[in-house]
Amino acid sequence: WDRVDACDDETRRQYWTFARPLGVTTVEECVRVVRALIGAGRTAAAIDLVGMLSHGRGKITVPSGLILEALGALCAAPGSAPFPPMVGYNVRNLLDQLGKSGQVAESELATFEWTLLPLLEQQGGPIFLNRELGRSPDLFGLLLGFAFVAEGEGRREFNAVDRARAERAYRVLSQWRRIPGLRPDGTLDPDELATWVRGARALAALNGRRTIGDLHVGQILAAAPIGADGIFPHPGVREILESAE
Repeated sequence: WDRVDACDDETRRQYWTFARPLGVTTVEECVRVVRALIGAGRTAAAIDLVGMLSHGRGKITVPSGLILEALGALCAAPGSAPFPPMVGYNVRNLLDQLGKSGQVAESELATFEWTLLPLLEQQGGPIFLNRELGRSPDLFGLLLGFAFVAEGEGRREFNAVDRARAERAYRVLSQWRRIPGLRPDGTLDPDELATWVRGARALAALNGRRTIGDLHVGQILAAAPIGADGIFPHPGVREILESAE
């Protein structure tokens, strides 16, 4: 690669446009090659290399910062051409690796999942985005606003970007099945759930989406576990339903 760097700009461009970078054995080489691939517009190849090295098939530990850099480049890449299926697999595993490392906030990982959702839908869908939805009524309200027009607003013309965002938000909300307040052991925190429901319903009503908001709140309440008494729904959900206005 030192020889490549010593060449003229066009030669370097041609090399990194077509090269298959094998034999990466150090962190320094990994950083060098990944950044060169990104610079050549080959973000998918950069993700595949980072994914390969991060799954134990290499002898180096890929820095979290470089994984974030590669994922960021993938988010910024033009979406006109579909990526190979392996890219989605590697993205899923890299995000999971970052989540386990504890070095990156789950809210940041959720942002990556939102941007890269088309790649993740064949890999089990978003994980951190679903968790963030269960923590943040504001995010629920935001996606509701993307996906649905306000009550009484009437028909609205969407451009291609708005339409794609609306469809993406609708898919996230429709496929979301992790109820707010769910603890790691599978039990439910009824106070956390009730707080989330109050916030989500208030935001939906404030933004003119009370009816569709209640529909999606009801959908996620249906994902509650069985109560300790063996009855469905969970007592925390029963209390919410009984006190709902």
